[in-house]
Amino acid sequence: MDNIDWKWTKIDPYLFDNVLVPMILRKDGEYWICARIVNSLILDNFENNLSPEAREYGCLIGYLCNEEEIKLMNAINITFKNIFGPGEFNENDMMVRYDKFLEFYNIVKRTVKLRDSGKN
Repeated sequence: MDNIDWKWTKIDPYLFDNVLVPMILRKDGEYWICARIVNSLILDNFENNLSPEAREYGCLIGYLCNEEEIKLMNAINITFKNIFGPGEFNENDMMVRYDKFLEFYNIVKRTVKLRDSGKN
């Protein structure tokens, strides 16, 4: 975990206070997060029907994880007793830019209802 620059972040401290997501600093100088992690820990808490505004946002551009990122996320997952689930990360996992995910998430949060909740 020492070969790669990363840190923890909270996507939404209000709705998901206990959810920490690793952000990885890539060579482009931008922070990136794993799509599988934010899908399972954040987005899966919202209803499946995206609002027109969320659909109009388009798709988040993702890139495959590199070998160092895979090793890092698996090491974090093992260290924290499968915090991201039992499945190992692999070369098919995607990374998305943190700032672009936040833009999309803020639209979802504002326009899509949470599952099993009256919020939003």
